[in-house]
Amino acid sequence: MYERLRKKGATHGGWWYWRDNHGTLHDFNGPFQAIGDNELLAVDEVAASWDKLDWSETALCQPTTSTAGWLSPSGEFLPCPSNQHDRYARYVLHVKVGNLEKGGWARIYSSATEAVEQNRRAHDAWCCLRAITPEQRAWLENHEHEVRDYD
Repeated sequence: MYERLRKKGATHGGWWYWRDNHGTLHDFNGPFQAIGDNELLAVDEVAASWDKLDWSETALCQPTTSTAGWLSPSGEFLPCPSNQHDRYARYVLHVKVGNLEKGGWARIYSSATEAVEQNRRAHDAWCCLRAITPEQRAWLENHEHEVRDYD
């Protein structure tokens, strides 16, 4: 059995942990030594495997107003914290990143405005390994992203 844990007193959001069936604690970076007394952690959920744990109440799904996330081929935007795309794919979507990318999902790093403010080109705010769909193009253009004819 696997347990999803949180620091006692923590509510919605924040980084969470899980304990595997060998008793090893993990966070999103992998296994780690106990962070002190295990009494600091509270069990929120128990499941047969880590991929069955619900991560929707954790920091991976918050803030929902994030400008970073995944854009599906149908044009649906799924926000995730900045630089957490791979973890969001694995823990929330339960899909390997390579499968998302091969399936034509676009990785949105930030809004185009944020990219320019960080001295990057507006086009650097997103990438897709395949040609984007008309739905993705529409979403990107509606959100002021730079889209070139050959994208």
